[in-house]
Amino acid sequence: MGLVVATGKDTELGKISQAVADVRKGKTPMMTELDNLGKGISYAILAVAVLLFGLGLWSGHYSVGTLALAVVTMVVGSMPEGLPATTSVVLAMGMQQLVKKENTIVKTLPAVETLGSVDVIATDKTGTLTKNEMTITNIITPSHEYTVSGTGYAPTGEFSLRGKPVTAKDRADLRDLLIAGFEANDTTLAEIDGKYEINGEPTDGSFLTAYHKGFADEPDYEELDMLPFDSDYRYMAKLMRLPDGQHRLFVKGSPDKVLPMAETADPSFDTQHYLDLTQAYSKQGMRVIAVAAEDMPDSVDEITEGLCEHGVTFLGLAVIIDPPREEVIASIRQMRMAGVKVRMITGDHPDTALAIAKKLGLADSPTVVTGTELAEMSEKDRTQAMISTDVFARTTPADKLAIVTALQEAGNVTAMVGDGVNDAPALKKGRHRRGDGRIRDRRGQGRRRHDPDR
Repeated sequence: MGLVVATGKDTELGKISQAVADVRKGKTPMMTELDNLGKGISYAILAVAVLLFGLGLWSGHYSVGTLALAVVTMVVGSMPEGLPATTSVVLAMGMQQLVKKENTIVKTLPAVETLGSVDVIATDKTGTLTKNEMTITNIITPSHEYTVSGTGYAPTGEFSLRGKPVTAKDRADLRDLLIAGFEANDTTLAEIDGKYEINGEPTDGSFLTAYHKGFADEPDYEELDMLPFDSDYRYMAKLMRLPDGQHRLFVKGSPDKVLPMAETADPSFDTQHYLDLTQAYSKQGMRVIAVAAEDMPDSVDEITEGLCEHGVTFLGLAVIIDPPREEVIASIRQMRMAGVKVRMITGDHPDTALAIAKKLGLADSPTVVTGTELAEMSEKDRTQAMISTDVFARTTPADKLAIVTALQEAGNVTAMVGDGVNDAPALKKGRHRRGDGRIRDRRGQGRRRHDPDR
């Protein structure tokens, strides 16, 4: 049973679809130059035709009918009607080379030339610049800090406390956090052909893997209600009925959202201490997730608005690593040497995004700005920040589209790279361009780019 709250363009996917549909098509740099070339040649031919017709009349050697026929013949014969066909053949050859050498499939022929004219590449982080294999490496509870071995989604590894292996079943603080992370979850983990794969979010998958490193069987809890994760409030919650009938709320999400809930339940809770820990790990390029739980009265059987804000018991922090792709580091180095700037757009914590950007060598001294900060800026400052900033954190699909649009309107040929449905509007916008098609080389000198090595 379900309650329909929105249909069509009013749904979340519908909003993204509408944003894709609203993106106007533009022209590639080559198409713009071909249009200008065609117009220039046409105007020149017409000017010469008028001049020849006038000279013919002035000389008096030809009749008007003969002059008109000659001029029309000259105009028709001079028009470069073979230019589009020739261009298509050349682009098809380039596309064939990309298929043979780079195993790259090109959807539209003009994209072949546009790839060599890119000024800026705007890219998603998770799964694009990083491996998208989330792994919990540390668990910090109010009483202890545990390290977790093993990588990937395979539930092989162990928990250690001060260098000595421990069993999750024997550690109440660790056990409670693992159960809460397992229950406040909307992802499944399964072994397929000898390889463990997830169906859902990688962050949630890391909690499932961590739980099965300590426990073989799943908790015998009954789900009553769930609040899915949303970028607006950045946490998810699930209400469960325990075997003894007790109702318990499990919460998992961003520390800056969950920690204030814990402080509401316990005014003496040291929120700043855990925020400092979050920042310290984030600066190392790690993602930090806060986990909490709270017993609820038996009369509560659904998660209402504001239920979590009434207070929860803090269970700990989970530190997650998503290592950068090694091949991406070399690719970004090549892009920078060729004069192409790379911009990272992600929904992660700004410190995490900045640390990953430094590891990737995105810029000599990468700068970061969040979607919230952009929203609070004036129109002029926001546009300038979108053009000059290297890393954009805590962004929404609308932010991604606005950033790509700002880069294009500044005269940059901009490409967008991403693998999620929320990247779709920016991806479509990144197919097109605005501006004069000029770029700056490493010496800052403007030039037209038709470099086959690009």
